Amino acid sequence: MPFQALVSVAHDSPEYNEKNRAGLLYAQSWLTAHMMLLGNDYRERFPQFAAHISNSGSTEESLKAVYGKSLADFEKEVRRYFNAWQYKGALFDLQFEKFRFDAPRPATSLESGVLLARIAGLIGRTAQAQKALEDLSSANPKAPEPQEALAYLFLRKGEVEKGRDRLRLAIENGNSNWQTHWDFARTLSPVRQTITRVRGGTTQNARIESRVHRREARTRPGYVPRPPLPPSHRPARRGETH
Repeated sequence: MPFQALVSVAHDSPEYNEKNRAGLLYAQSWLTAHMMLLGNDYRERFPQFAAHISNSGSTEESLKAVYGKSLADFEKEVRRYFNAWQYKGALFDLQFEKFRFDAPRPATSLESGVLLARIAGLIGRTAQAQKALEDLSSANPKAPEPQEALAYLFLRKGEVEKGRDRLRLAIENGNSNWQTHWDFARTLSPVRQTITRVRGGTTQNARIESRVHRREARTRPGYVPRPPLPPSHRPARRGETH
């Protein structure tokens, strides 16, 4: 692939989305990164190159500014690197910490109560879940778990202000879940907020809409965003096949 085309690829480009092109894009990008990170003429100034391209957004401009090379000259060097008889490698002397597991123990009444209440809420027994969580909150005023569970229960019902108040209490009580802090910040956003529920399922989404674009955030605690699907697993666009 010509380097002028390589550095112009975007997320909606055929090279990024079509299975028969994505492999070449990945391989050529990997080779280029390998040369710049480990090649004798490039590795020492690679941090400056990364900083420059981050600010300028232009590969051609950054190559010229940092390495004094045109895109055409750089492409020739990558091709020579590809045809070399040997490649350099890097060895990192690292030691990983061993996993440490706490000894098993029975669940506390608070832990089991919150879990059962969450299950009740997810299967549609909202009033039962709310009553159980409010009782747990009264009995354990310093515990963050009932407040967090109540917050997401209110958000699923569309009661954003109540959900925000409970998220605040959960954080004040020591909740360290990043998702809770993230969702609390989202509820403070000045943009319009709506809650979308999925009937008959167990997945609920909190949707916060701005005038420019929409962003969607999961309201379930502990949610971890899925990584993007590889091109071969994405739905085919009109006129293309995978």
